Amino acid sequence: MNKQKINERLNAITYGVIATWQLVVKRALAHWRLLSYVVIGVVLASSILSGTVIYFEALRELALKNSLERRTTEQLNITVRASRGPTNNEEYGKVSTVIEPLAARHVSWMVHDTVHAGRTPTFYLGSSGAADEARLGKDRTFFAFIDDLEERVPLVQGASPSLSPPAGPGQPLELQALVPLNAMEELGAQVGDRFAAVPTIDSDIPYVNVTISGAFDLQQANDSELVHFVEEGLQAKTLTTDLRL
Repeated sequence: MNKQKINERLNAITYGVIATWQLVVKRALAHWRLLSYVVIGVVLASSILSGTVIYFEALRELALKNSLERRTTEQLNITVRASRGPTNNEEYGKVSTVIEPLAARHVSWMVHDTVHAGRTPTFYLGSSGAADEARLGKDRTFFAFIDDLEERVPLVQGASPSLSPPAGPGQPLELQALVPLNAMEELGAQVGDRFAAVPTIDSDIPYVNVTISGAFDLQQANDSELVHFVEEGLQAKTLTTDLRL
């Protein structure tokens, strides 16, 4: 009995669906002109909306391209900075292993060249053998590195620095370094002169004996991007005119 009722209900539903579709088809055929206008209107509206999106995307792209063409190469460079200390190979590796994969993932498609560089905090600068007096002077310095500096900027005096032995705890570190020509002239120094660089914070190394092995001149690099990178990314900034950096 229950099975028979179920079949009757299914038959009624099927008949109702068929009858409804027959009515829809008849009405559609009777008003085919109105239906065709509606269909055409929907298609046109969809086309217009799609075209509007494409138009504004193209307009945005043209505006961006025009804006980029008005910028200099230096303004388009991307500088990524990270601060971490103390400055050593291990700490530098921790930063580079985070930044380099992110940069490769997000901006490698538009990057033509990558330059790695780093710098230390500021040091007091004094004469060799007078490290204690350096804190009282107005001269300051810092140490920095940049990829392939000798290939990017030719040396104008001296030679490349040689490796120095590591210093033990409590012992001064012996280093050779290249210096900017203008800084060397301002200090009245020459290749072979020695200076003492004293940390401004507590350190296992009391000071660094620095020997000038050579000098370079950024103005002879013929690379405005490199000059901009060094001046804006590496050179120290100070709010006082009493110090010489």
